[in-house]
Amino acid sequence: MFTYLLCEQSEQYDLATLIDDDTYRVELDNNNTWAPENYDKKSHGQVLLYQALANSYNQATARLGNDVGLQVIQKILKN
Repeated sequence: MFTYLLCEQSEQYDLATLIDDDTYRVELDNNNTWAPENYDKKSHGQVLLYQALANSYNQATARLGNDVGLQVIQKILKN
């Protein structure tokens, strides 16, 4: 949810922005891989931002959070 609130403040995103809900993987410093999945275990391709929010698409949210910046999200969560 915080990721979407942050995007709302950005000029780069609005509720009609297309975002990607395909497989997403992040290589971690400890040589592990983090790969979030959606609850339904499906990828949904290009979706509107509001659809990703309404359907809690984890892959789209993780990708969006990484694009916006994890440090910014962490700062918001601390406040």
